[in-house]
Amino acid sequence: MANVAFTNFETISKIHNILANIEDTSPLAYVFFSLIFRFGIKQDDIMSSQVSNVFSDHFSDKYPDVDLSGSSLKSHLPSGCENKTFREILPTRDYLHKILNNTARSCGLTERLNARVLQKTWAYVELMNDTPISTVMAHFSYCHSIYNFLTNFLGL
Repeated sequence: MANVAFTNFETISKIHNILANIEDTSPLAYVFFSLIFRFGIKQDDIMSSQVSNVFSDHFSDKYPDVDLSGSSLKSHLPSGCENKTFREILPTRDYLHKILNNTARSCGLTERLNARVLQKTWAYVELMNDTPISTVMAHFSYCHSIYNFLTNFLGL
């Protein structure tokens, strides 16, 4: 099944290493993928948002549990970009995913990664950390049954 969550903690640990390596290669890509993997934010929501809105205490009603006002991720962004959207400051999605997958291969991960897999893996980790399923489902705007969310959507 494509685009399902990684549930193997060894693989999840590798993703943390991949992000650390991306930080050295492309700080902008590191911020982008960290927002997805560490906070479960959809890539389209990131791309269409201004930097100042993302790094506020209330990013959007869709993510009421996310407060990035004190996040160190902002320090990886170029100065003067607060009023720009991420789409304006980030490289293309193709380039971002090339960085992600090239770094993944260099870290020994053979499975293909993309933003959707990172977000679904975030969901799995959150559920394992006892975050309420309704909170996790809200990040995806998922409105079907919990069973479908777990089985068909996350692949659990």
